[in-house]
Amino acid sequence: MATHGFYVDVTPSERERQDQVTAAVTVIAEARAGIEQAKGMLMLIYGMDEPAAFELLKWRSQETNVKLRLLAANDPLKTPRG
Repeated sequence: MATHGFYVDVTPSERERQDQVTAAVTVIAEARAGIEQAKGMLMLIYGMDEPAAFELLKWRSQETNVKLRLLAANDPLKTPRG
Protein backbone atom coordinates (compact mmCIF):
# COMPACT_ATOMS: atom_id res chain seq x y z
CA MET A 1 0.00 0.00 0.00
CA ALA A 2 1.48 3.33 -0.98
CA THR A 3 0.54 6.79 0.23
CA HIS A 4 0.97 10.13 -1.41
CA GLY A 5 1.04 13.62 -0.02
CA PHE A 6 2.62 15.40 2.89
CA TYR A 7 3.05 14.29 6.47
CA VAL A 8 2.91 16.85 9.23
CA ASP A 9 4.12 16.07 12.73
CA VAL A 10 1.55 17.64 15.08
CA THR A 11 3.02 16.35 18.33
CA PRO A 12 4.12 19.11 20.66
CA SER A 13 7.79 19.87 20.71
CA GLU A 14 9.86 18.98 23.75
CA ARG A 15 10.16 22.68 24.59
CA GLU A 16 6.37 23.12 24.54
CA ARG A 17 5.93 20.12 26.82
CA GLN A 18 8.55 21.47 29.21
CA ASP A 19 6.78 24.84 29.25
CA GLN A 20 3.47 23.13 30.06
CA VAL A 21 5.06 21.13 32.88
CA THR A 22 6.74 24.24 34.28
CA ALA A 23 3.45 26.14 34.24
CA ALA A 24 1.66 23.27 36.00
CA VAL A 25 4.36 23.01 38.67
CA THR A 26 4.16 26.77 39.27
CA VAL A 27 0.40 26.58 39.82
CA ILE A 28 0.82 23.66 42.23
CA ALA A 29 3.59 25.40 44.15
CA GLU A 30 1.51 28.58 44.50
CA ALA A 31 -1.46 26.59 45.80
CA ARG A 32 0.74 24.75 48.29
CA ALA A 33 2.29 27.99 49.48
CA GLY A 34 -1.14 29.29 50.45
CA ILE A 35 -1.97 26.04 52.23
CA GLU A 36 1.34 26.14 54.11
CA GLN A 37 0.67 29.73 55.18
CA ALA A 38 -2.81 28.85 56.41
CA LYS A 39 -1.40 25.88 58.35
CA GLY A 40 1.19 28.19 59.90
CA MET A 41 -1.51 30.63 61.00
CA LEU A 42 -3.49 27.85 62.65
CA MET A 43 -0.38 26.46 64.31
CA LEU A 44 0.61 29.85 65.70
CA ILE A 45 -2.80 30.98 66.89
CA TYR A 46 -4.13 27.67 68.23
CA GLY A 47 -0.83 26.07 69.23
CA MET A 48 -1.45 22.94 67.18
CA ASP A 49 1.07 20.83 65.32
CA GLU A 50 1.34 20.68 61.54
CA PRO A 51 -0.65 17.45 60.99
CA ALA A 52 -3.49 18.75 63.19
CA ALA A 53 -3.56 22.06 61.31
CA PHE A 54 -3.75 20.23 57.99
CA GLU A 55 -6.49 17.91 59.26
CA LEU A 56 -8.47 20.95 60.42
CA LEU A 57 -8.12 22.62 57.02
CA LYS A 58 -9.06 19.39 55.28
CA TRP A 59 -12.10 18.90 57.51
CA ARG A 60 -13.19 22.51 56.97
CA SER A 61 -12.79 22.10 53.22
CA GLN A 62 -14.99 19.02 53.23
CA GLU A 63 -17.61 20.54 55.54
CA THR A 64 -17.98 23.69 53.46
CA ASN A 65 -17.50 21.94 50.10
CA VAL A 66 -14.75 24.39 49.17
CA LYS A 67 -11.48 23.29 47.62
CA LEU A 68 -8.63 23.34 50.12
CA ARG A 69 -6.52 25.80 48.12
CA LEU A 70 -9.46 28.21 47.87
CA LEU A 71 -10.17 27.86 51.58
CA ALA A 72 -6.53 28.58 52.37
CA ALA A 73 -6.56 31.62 50.09
CA ASN A 74 -9.32 33.10 52.25
CA ASP A 75 -8.92 33.65 55.96
CA PRO A 76 -8.97 30.12 57.42
CA LEU A 77 -9.73 31.55 60.88
CA LYS A 78 -12.96 33.20 59.72
CA THR A 79 -16.15 31.45 60.65
CA PRO A 80 -18.79 31.06 57.95
CA ARG A 81 -22.01 32.96 58.04
CA GLY A 82 -24.96 31.02 56.88
